[in-house]
Amino acid sequence: MDVTPISDAMDEVEQATATYLVIVGYLLIITMVVVGVAAVVLNLTNTVVFLSLGLMDSSTVCFFSLSLSDLFTGLFMIGFVVIDIVKNLAQMDLFVFEYFLIHFFVTSTETSSAITTYIALQRALCVALPFYTRHAFTRRKSALVIPAVFVLPLACNMAWASTSRITLEENNATNSTRYVLSVGEIREKATNYMIILKLCVMILEQVVMIICIVVLVIGLRSSRQLIARSRPATRTNPGISILPTGSNSLAGPSRVHSSPTKQSKRENKESKAIQQCLFIVIIHVILTILRSIIRTLSVISLNSEGYDQTVYLSNFGFIIDCLNAAVQFFIYMKYNTKYRNFVCVKLGLN
Repeated sequence: MDVTPISDAMDEVEQATATYLVIVGYLLIITMVVVGVAAVVLNLTNTVVFLSLGLMDSSTVCFFSLSLSDLFTGLFMIGFVVIDIVKNLAQMDLFVFEYFLIHFFVTSTETSSAITTYIALQRALCVALPFYTRHAFTRRKSALVIPAVFVLPLACNMAWASTSRITLEENNATNSTRYVLSVGEIREKATNYMIILKLCVMILEQVVMIICIVVLVIGLRSSRQLIARSRPATRTNPGISILPTGSNSLAGPSRVHSSPTKQSKRENKESKAIQQCLFIVIIHVILTILRSIIRTLSVISLNSEGYDQTVYLSNFGFIIDCLNAAVQFFIYMKYNTKYRNFVCVKLGLN
């Protein structure tokens, strides 16, 4: 009986594993390109549509700002892929550029998360306390809040990135130079504090959004009940005759025809607004939790399985973030009547 040596068997396993990792790497790159381009195109469409419709209220300002932040998420994703491809083809060390690009990418995703939390909180309070919050969320106030939401994550991440030092290192053997990223003691301390801060902010945002989801579901149910009660029935009752005054009047079966009232239309519009916000928040919460699980696995992989698995898991986490940035277009098309009509007119679908 032929027996394969253990060393040969291990070589075959390692070769198969290497081939598998290469295939997975190519698939991840292709997926990152597709999702990144989709996020850019769809959010560019969102920004153009909301600007064309006019930033007339607080909700529109928030949706426009969310689209702008998600647009940068897609752009940074594409930039990351381009740098990775150039690095592999030209055999160049571009880690320094990847380092800062990842910080910008994280900044845009954190900004989108903060804006989504603000949207959820705004809509939930308007549903739960409509009379008290009627003048609390205005276009002017949102125009002041949103820039602060943009600036704070950017300042924190750039301060964190600046704790590392970039130096130019010369290689006498190859007569070349390269940029080297060195990490000092202050970087380690800043990293620990930043991780704790980001974790606390993420947990707080998720808790707020989950509470808002509950409030919005209850509000949506109440809105549907109001629509059902305010919608008059159209019926025929042959047993009852209405005799109008006048000698030429004829008695006969009466037909009661009615159209939806203004109250019903208003409730229907409010119901769609709640559904729009509800789906945006639910999808964001689900994908954020999935992204957090993947990042946790990447940390475990870094400590146990090696560099390749960690990179692939990190890239998959980036894909989840970029996918989260691309789904709003479809929600707007489904529940935002003005948005859908504008897009359909421009595309000639009407």
